[in-house]
Amino acid sequence: MKLFGDMEKIKFFSNRTDFIVTLMNENYNRKSEITADKSPIIADKLPINNTDIEKFIIEYLKNNEYITNKVLQDVCNIKDTKSKTILRNLVSREIILLEGANKNRRYKLNRKK
Repeated sequence: MKLFGDMEKIKFFSNRTDFIVTLMNENYNRKSEITADKSPIIADKLPINNTDIEKFIIEYLKNNEYITNKVLQDVCNIKDTKSKTILRNLVSREIILLEGANKNRRYKLNRKK
């Protein structure tokens, strides 16, 4: 019976006063992948400033039907207030369209522009 899976991922250390067990995190070096509709997003290619995030949103919406505030927060690793500010700015410039309200709010690309 295997209790810990792969024993190579467990390190033991002991001396006269201490005993330490280190369990390796298998997710540490793996690139995270988040999907909203159909396009995977690789976390090591994340935008960093507002302009880059806006470009990211537009490119994302070219490949997906919509984006939500929560998806934008998760993918770009930004806080709720920043994502709302960026989305509100794009809506005011009529680059994206707002659909729904509250938790059902989604943003779509304005294809008429």
